[in-house]
Amino acid sequence: MIFSGKNRDYALMLFTAVILLLCGLARGAPTNENDLIVEGAIPESSVLPEDTVFYELHVSPDGAYAVDSAGKEWEFDFETDEFIGEETRRSGTKTVFGKRRPEPAPTVPELPDIEEITKNIEKSKKMKGLKLGAVTIDTDEKVRGPIVAMGPVIVRGKVIGDVFSYQNITVTSTGIITGDARAPKIEKLPGGLIMGDRIEGDLPQLPDVNVFAENSHVALIVSIIILIALLIFGLLTIALFSRPVERVKVCLQKSFIKSFFIGLLTWVIYTPVMGLLTLTIIGIPVALIALPILLVLALILGIVAFSQLTGEKLSGYISGGSKSRLSQFVTGILFLMIFWIIMSLFMAGSGGVSEGFGILFLVLSIIIWSIGLTAGLGAVILTRFGRQECKATLDITIKADGAKPPPPTPPPLSSEN
Repeated sequence: MIFSGKNRDYALMLFTAVILLLCGLARGAPTNENDLIVEGAIPESSVLPEDTVFYELHVSPDGAYAVDSAGKEWEFDFETDEFIGEETRRSGTKTVFGKRRPEPAPTVPELPDIEEITKNIEKSKKMKGLKLGAVTIDTDEKVRGPIVAMGPVIVRGKVIGDVFSYQNITVTSTGIITGDARAPKIEKLPGGLIMGDRIEGDLPQLPDVNVFAENSHVALIVSIIILIALLIFGLLTIALFSRPVERVKVCLQKSFIKSFFIGLLTWVIYTPVMGLLTLTIIGIPVALIALPILLVLALILGIVAFSQLTGEKLSGYISGGSKSRLSQFVTGILFLMIFWIIMSLFMAGSGGVSEGFGILFLVLSIIIWSIGLTAGLGAVILTRFGRQECKATLDITIKADGAKPPPPTPPPLSSEN
């Protein structure tokens, strides 16, 4: 075809435009797979080499990552099933469509529940004194120590203070101890916290423990043990030495004040007498062996007689009197020990009112038992351990020198005379 001058110019321009369009398309088309990523390409340092050796692997609900021999961290991408480096995680990558991979939406922390906070405040408590068994602090508990336990201690919550155990201490992932932890064995799980010193190995040297401390049941246990021991010794004493016990009881009944002061004098001179006896070779075994044994036997005999007298008086007021000596003793010893038991129950409670009543009954118990032991000791001494009768008054006959006996009384006159 032959174009005219003007048409030839148009045809040449059209041909030139087609050639330029084809060259532009050929240059802009991707030639291989690596040309698909047009922006934000993965840096070479973020590509995992084939000879990489991982020394650590960490898996958690938030994801998984590994640490290679050079100390570099590689995060596992579950979308591509491959490990990616830190540079990729910071910059991000684009797909062939030019879209950035979606990032997880930021998690908004949930506001704490007011009711849950109130429950946690209510569960905050004090735990002082010696605990004989195992102690467990739950996750939602906050305890103010120190905690001293004979058994194992498991801390899942928070302890404000020190924790001591004769066996072992376990701090879970949610457990917190603000003070020291001392035990032969201490186990702290990941996430647990011990803010003070962690001392384990031999049996720890525990601090002084107040037996009558708040929330402590040691006083109640000790009182019950003493009551059982007194019942056993008292029943045996009455069964084997009923006559001496009766004489000591009668002496207390007739001469209580005199017995009390004799017992008080015995307490005063006991220590000096022991000191004087230890100055001689012969007196050392007497002072160290004989006198303590005699004192213990005298106190047992005296408190048994005092308890029997107390039970006799109480039985007279309650049921009009009881002839059984065993029942009198049991009633009396229960009455004397009830003050210690009530005191221990108040001391085991919490609050100023309970502590006040506990101190009141403690003072009453000390006064009553001091009077009973002292008077019983004096009655035992007056009766020579119950071997002779105790007279309230001494019958003294005074004879004047040269005094003549009174003349005999004349016989009565008979009715016949």
